[in-house]
Amino acid sequence: MHWFFDIFLDFLEKTLDVLPRGGNSTYWGTSEQIGESTEPTYSCIQDWAGGGTGNISGDPLFADPCSSDYHLQPDSPCIDAGTNTPPGGLPSEDLDGNPRPQDGDYDGGATADMGAYEFTPVKPAIGLSANQFDFTAGEYLFNPADQILSISNYGVGTLNWIVTESCDWLVAIPMSGSSTGESNDVTLSVDISGLSQGVYSCDLTVSDPNAANSPQTVQVNLTIAIECVKDTAPFYDDWVGAGKNWGRPDCWCYERQCRGNTDGIKDGSYRVSQADLLTFLDAFNQGDLKMDQTKICADFDHRKAGSYRCSQDDLLIFLRFFNKGDLKVPVCPMDWEESYDWENMPDSPGVGDGDDDYNFWITP
Repeated sequence: MHWFFDIFLDFLEKTLDVLPRGGNSTYWGTSEQIGESTEPTYSCIQDWAGGGTGNISGDPLFADPCSSDYHLQPDSPCIDAGTNTPPGGLPSEDLDGNPRPQDGDYDGGATADMGAYEFTPVKPAIGLSANQFDFTAGEYLFNPADQILSISNYGVGTLNWIVTESCDWLVAIPMSGSSTGESNDVTLSVDISGLSQGVYSCDLTVSDPNAANSPQTVQVNLTIAIECVKDTAPFYDDWVGAGKNWGRPDCWCYERQCRGNTDGIKDGSYRVSQADLLTFLDAFNQGDLKMDQTKICADFDHRKAGSYRCSQDDLLIFLRFFNKGDLKVPVCPMDWEESYDWENMPDSPGVGDGDDDYNFWITP
């Protein structure tokens, strides 16, 4: 065992020349390791059962300790297991002069290794902007907006990535690319054609056989909700505006859209607030071609007055409910009719079953 003790002393001398005592050290190969008055931190210590933060006792897996080579092998538990804030500060270089810290375990974060030498990554590594994407659409509605997955290489060399997916409703473009560190954007598109109400999940895989952490999996979820707007609703064809750019807006499902709540959000105590006012002003007296999926939400009566969707009648509705509490802003009634008397509108939801959760476009 004398040779092993000599190896340890040689290693310890080199380590303490580089690292301050109390962190990022490796004590291995001797039974006389640390005095009782010392409490190490973030160190690899053979047979250690004492206290201290971040200590481990697994074999550090030196490259060739018999030849005094204390570099870490790629599967060493000491890689990225130290601390970037040891007592006295972290040296900017290891014993070889290599920068410290580095991301030796390819997890996207650079943390100092335990020991005198920083493990230097030798492979590309897959970096992802997110590992989960969620899409939501209404049954029979348009496809949800595209989302972006960014792929980058946070290892070394060139990452040659390939994307594969396991479902028919998801499309990823492009499906391959290369990165030496720059970000590559992949557009994720969902097609809900032929899909009914429910929750769908799909695994998207990003791989490169030469990458240290290949493959990586991204979960893509799609929720198709019950469509609250029926194509049999009064004025449906007119309000959809065939050929226009607003399509079938989400705000049709808002319980108080007919009262002036353009965004479906409660701002403090008020359903119809400053945000709704800004949307209304943007849409007021604008022709169909200038309306979009946001502006059309300011058409509170769902009627076209002359050339305008958002007109004087909508203004009167907005003024009636602006900055009013919930009790004075009832949900929209089921029994919508073009002749509805807005001036004498009751403070109750109208004819129906009294349920506060319905929308006035749903047929009874």
